[in-house]
Amino acid sequence: MALVCALVAWVMPAAAQEAAPAAPIDEAPKREQAVIGEESEALEILKAVYKPVLSFELGRMTLDFPLSIAERVETVSGFDVDADGTRFEADPTFNTQLRAGARLDSQRALSPVRLSVNVEVDIFTGQHQGGSELDGVFVPDGGELDTVVRKANGQLDFGPFVHVAGGLMTSHWGMGLVANDGAHGWEHGTAFFVDPRDGDLVLRGMMALGPFWDDGLVLAFGMDRVQSDDIMLEGDQAFQVFASAIYGQNAPAGFGFYAVSRNQDATDGDSLDVVALDFTAHGRWGLSGGSWLKLETELAVITGTTTLAPSPDFPEHDVSQFAWAGRATVTSMVARAVIRSPPDCASL
Repeated sequence: MALVCALVAWVMPAAAQEAAPAAPIDEAPKREQAVIGEESEALEILKAVYKPVLSFELGRMTLDFPLSIAERVETVSGFDVDADGTRFEADPTFNTQLRAGARLDSQRALSPVRLSVNVEVDIFTGQHQGGSELDGVFVPDGGELDTVVRKANGQLDFGPFVHVAGGLMTSHWGMGLVANDGAHGWEHGTAFFVDPRDGDLVLRGMMALGPFWDDGLVLAFGMDRVQSDDIMLEGDQAFQVFASAIYGQNAPAGFGFYAVSRNQDATDGDSLDVVALDFTAHGRWGLSGGSWLKLETELAVITGTTTLAPSPDFPEHDVSQFAWAGRATVTSMVARAVIRSPPDCASL
């Protein structure tokens, strides 16, 4: 077992510490405005909105250029890696991330159609000093500085209920058990101390319908060519189709279902064919003294077959996995506390 210790610093230039405003466009669903209106004074004080470094109004359109910088220093205790007693030993590792992007939003300029274009690039990401010289796959504190294009996509909204999107984008669902974009980390005014990097990148085409009704029912389906995630190795090819339904995403309470079928082929011809079913739910309730309690949960089941790691007696294996995560957050005027299970060590 290895012990990981990390010290993390975040810098978001031009971040304004102010209460979150209502949705910026006139077509904002009434349900979003209602939710914001129900926020307690404690949440309003603790919330912050990141304002991009540069922001322009091009007639009735907006063009933003967000920027963030993160630096992490971590150390991993030594451990044996084989029966011969070969040890993994690493120096303290310095890991950086410089993320920049550009967002174009037509707002109401093209009404009744709305166009948004999003580009995001990790200009520098990875370790730049320290770490381990031990070769291998997924070695702790391994790797070097790299440049990663995370987003290059566009979305068309046809009125309030029909949405089409395509291009390179990150994939995320619920608390991130099955799909995790690597962007749900620490935020101002929270006790959620994680520093995720990388994330699931897909070349996606999708359609979404909704939101319907006041609390908002959204249906979505699409197809992905997976570019990278935590189970892909260099040279692998993976395709997946998915469908989802979520009710009350921006309401005080809601739930959703996500189903995905995935085929992945390795360079040696081995394959993976699985289906993942995922349920997520959240709820927020007011407590005495202006405090709030928020509960979140996610449950995932994965089944299928694989020829990865075969043997003469078992050339094909059945896949059967189960995962659960939960998080409880209490917010007050002066503090916020988070209890979660399982811990987010994998996100580091």
